[in-house]
Amino acid sequence: MDWTPPIPSGAPAVDAWRALGPQVRKQLLAGEPHPDPLVAAVAVGYARTVLARPAWLRNWPRRVVIIALGAVAGVLGAVASSAAVSAMYAVLWVVVFLVVVTGSGVMSRRRDVALLRMENVSAARLWPVESRPVPAPLAVHGPVAFSFAKRALFRVYGTFIGVVLVFEILVWSQGRIVTEVFLTVIFGMLLAVIAYNTIRWTKPWLPPLVLDQDGISLPPQRVRVPWSEVTEIRVTPVRGGSRRASGRRVTSFMVADAEAVLAQYRGAPLKRARRSVTAYGTPFSIMDLLLERTADDIVAAAGAFARLPVRHLGT
Repeated sequence: MDWTPPIPSGAPAVDAWRALGPQVRKQLLAGEPHPDPLVAAVAVGYARTVLARPAWLRNWPRRVVIIALGAVAGVLGAVASSAAVSAMYAVLWVVVFLVVVTGSGVMSRRRDVALLRMENVSAARLWPVESRPVPAPLAVHGPVAFSFAKRALFRVYGTFIGVVLVFEILVWSQGRIVTEVFLTVIFGMLLAVIAYNTIRWTKPWLPPLVLDQDGISLPPQRVRVPWSEVTEIRVTPVRGGSRRASGRRVTSFMVADAEAVLAQYRGAPLKRARRSVTAYGTPFSIMDLLLERTADDIVAAAGAFARLPVRHLGT
């Protein structure tokens, strides 16, 4: 492509997106590439504008409902005439809370994945505008493993456990034994499920990515792909509006046959891999958000083992 249009941002991107028409917008969000570079630029600009908004702004209805549920639960628990009525309110609140959080979380994730897919599909047509120098290959003498950063893992799991503990303290301070025991059991089961899935599928003590002369491997999932099946590497920013994500990137190893790679996955990682295919076009999309090293390190290590084209989209 000899010419590519500028990519709009902010309010102009939103206005240009609305001017496309409902049918064109629907096709773009479904991941269909548009032949017109002008339309592709609008799609990229709109996706980046929306995904750059803070998470609380993009998901404000979800947060309002959760706060309202907490307030209602507190009022009903305070005015309850007996322990049995208080426990009934606790059960009702937990059920509604889980439905709201799960349902809104799924909807929010689907919307973000659709925007990521639209950005990556459309940006691939515009990549000459955004190309940047590729890091020099590393001088390596064996496999290169990319491990989780312990501080990042502690932040993720510690924050969640801290929220649960604070909530438990607030619950036990009410002096209603039936409600306290019930909610303690519920949160205990939730923590047990998270611990089980982490130990079985994530395996944070193993490196999530290993590169060697034979190919790419994901030790926690026992997935491996030879370099001959990798067509190119794409590097994109981590979207989502989080401060922690600022400057972080996603390294995607594009493969010739995504379905053949997906056949190696099992359980929960298979769902994440399918979501990665939808958003980035490949099961192998690695965020450096939780890693000790960066996307440039991954690209440089890959260059030591294979000569692959590298595209930087939006970085």
